[in-house]
Amino acid sequence: MTVDPDHLGHSGGTLADAGRLLERVAHAIGPASPTLGRLAAAISVVRLGARLLPAGGRFFKRHPVGSVLVVAGMLGAVYLLRPPPLSPRQRLG
Repeated sequence: MTVDPDHLGHSGGTLADAGRLLERVAHAIGPASPTLGRLAAAISVVRLGARLLPAGGRFFKRHPVGSVLVVAGMLGAVYLLRPPPLSPRQRLG
């Protein structure tokens, strides 16, 4: 078994894009971000998602159970990054 450095660089780039995608999603849904910043983050989420879609398809074909776990983990991370709901007293105060 040999390791191809070019293939490692490509995989590392894909992983970096996935991390950047999660970061931009967190920025896009963050209420503290200005509207223009959230709009720019949403645009970059769409671009990164389009770049990662082919790699995700290949991963799903090779490892269907693992890809479902990865998607569930990413959805869980986005769920945990959302802001907590405001109570009625905080909204009125």
